[in-house]
Amino acid sequence: MGGFSGSAIFPVAVRMVYQVYDAVKIPIIGMGGIQNVDDCIEFLMAGASALGVGTMNLVDPYICKELVYAISVFCIIICNYF
Repeated sequence: MGGFSGSAIFPVAVRMVYQVYDAVKIPIIGMGGIQNVDDCIEFLMAGASALGVGTMNLVDPYICKELVYAISVFCIIICNYF
């Protein structure tokens, strides 16, 4: 039995995070199709409190470390801008 993973489910996952964020006031883990820092930021902007990376760990075992660094750089830039 197979399933969907990777970039195929990213738009649906972001939409679901956005809808859940509007409906409840609990932390939400954004997961589904994250491939780069832009995907992470999109999940965070949709309302995710945390992120989960799945399939990309098989492609690049160091992806999480790279994403954490890139998100922190993004946050520093945004904080300095405002």
